[in-house]
Amino acid sequence: TNLDGLFAAGSQLMGGGNYAGAAVTGRYAGRKMVEYALNTDIVLVDRDQQKSERNRVYAPLKHKENGVGWKELRAGIARIMQEYCGLYKSDEILNAGLKWFEEIRKTEIERAVARNPHELWRTLECMVHITAGEMIMHASLARKASSHQLDFHRIDYPEPDPTEWSK
Repeated sequence: TNLDGLFAAGSQLMGGGNYAGAAVTGRYAGRKMVEYALNTDIVLVDRDQQKSERNRVYAPLKHKENGVGWKELRAGIARIMQEYCGLYKSDEILNAGLKWFEEIRKTEIERAVARNPHELWRTLECMVHITAGEMIMHASLARKASSHQLDFHRIDYPEPDPTEWSK
């Protein structure tokens, strides 16, 4: 990838979607990864950080059956994106959406339950969707103008494509 030390292969690359492409790009990424690792200083693993992350990732497997499942999480995330980051946006609406995501992190994620590896994977995927939603909302907050080309509509900044943005 364009990030130093981060390698991707197969369906993680644009296009692809077949076994031959995955094998070829996997082999290439593997060679480049080894080359990178051999020329990089050894970094000691922070065992406390490792343990903390392991606990976070596996927590849904340890929760009781009355917790929140991945389907409910996903539906809630989709609803927040529809309601608070839909076609028409404003600082007020976007900030309200960010507060909802914060609330979900504090309450629902803490009660997320997974009964098997598949449900755990889907639950972790929901956590990534929350982060992605927050990134989109922050990017939308930073854009203080509407845009016809981007089909981006700010209620509080209705002027489309201001000339000072064309640089």
